[in-house]
Amino acid sequence: LNLSDNKLSGSIPSCFKNLTSLQELYLDSNALTSKIPSPLWSLTGIRILNLSSNFLSGSLALEIGNLKPITQLDISRNQLEGNITSTIGQLHNLVKLSLSGNRLQGPIPQSFADMVSLEYLDLSQNNLSGVIPKSLE
Repeated sequence: LNLSDNKLSGSIPSCFKNLTSLQELYLDSNALTSKIPSPLWSLTGIRILNLSSNFLSGSLALEIGNLKPITQLDISRNQLEGNITSTIGQLHNLVKLSLSGNRLQGPIPQSFADMVSLEYLDLSQNNLSGVIPKSLE
């Protein structure tokens, strides 16, 4: 489902949870606001999720680890805050992760070492601190 590059506004509707066979969801480059709804983290068949270039706020939910088959996750250029949850390390099939251009803070989780398929990682333009995990060196 590709709804990118439109003028969609408001919050992401929770009705997406009913699309249990959905494999790709592109909502990038819109004017979506509010927090990422928790039903989005229950799309257990999703492989590509692009929410970049919106005005999404809040933090990354612990449930992000439920997206087991996901290979590409882009939530860059939003207004996400807080720490990167360690449950993101449960995404063993993730090849591309971009969380750049947010307000994320704190350390990079050691659980990144568990993302064995990861080939592309962009955490630039945040407020991350601490040491770079050995697994990323």
